[in-house]
Amino acid sequence: MGGVEKDDCAWGWLLGEEPVEVFASASCLVDPAIGAAGDVDTARTLLRTGTGRLCVISNTRRSGYGYDQRIEAYGSAGTVRADNVLMSTVTTCTESGSASDAYLVTNGKGGESG
Repeated sequence: MGGVEKDDCAWGWLLGEEPVEVFASASCLVDPAIGAAGDVDTARTLLRTGTGRLCVISNTRRSGYGYDQRIEAYGSAGTVRADNVLMSTVTTCTESGSASDAYLVTNGKGGESG
């Protein structure tokens, strides 16, 4: 795997074993410059390990609503999820729906981007 899959995926530590089967499909749907460079910006991957564990990965190089980096794992004993880090923990819920603060985007060095 390379490109967006290599850049944005951390499946190895989650599965605990290497995949033995991989199905992937990708397109350049967002940024024509990435396509012109011979790469993709949107990808879906299905991994299967030797013990039958399945992993579905959805990647895109751009999100119109912020920097999205969620992960979820489901198993027979329950689930674990790590959500996006928000600017605050405040969520407002009303009859018309719910709203929360914007995603906290960092510059990759632990500080906020400007």
